[in-house]
Amino acid sequence: AHTKHALRLMEQLTVAIRMCEPVLLVGETGTGKTTVVQHLATLAHRDLVVVNMSQQSDASDLLGGFRPVDVRVLAEPAMEAFESLFFATFSRKANGGFMDTVRTVFARKQWTML
Repeated sequence: AHTKHALRLMEQLTVAIRMCEPVLLVGETGTGKTTVVQHLATLAHRDLVVVNMSQQSDASDLLGGFRPVDVRVLAEPAMEAFESLFFATFSRKANGGFMDTVRTVFARKQWTML
């Protein structure tokens, strides 16, 4: 709804955006903060990502966090593709020993050897 409050907020946001100023909208739930920003994004033909924050929010909600990844999970598809391409290109009989070594190094997670 284009209430006086919403129109004033849209005007203030538009000025801040044109001036490249960051904006933090704070207020009670249901006061129209998200709706006004969504409407401005629609008028400007811009994509909008809405992140609902609360007092429990912290930087990791915006930036993400570190999550350890097992290299083997990432490397296994590459190893399978390598082996398939290798044997499609080179003799399996003549290069079986080499591929056994590669598999052993892979199984031992000796990534620098690969």
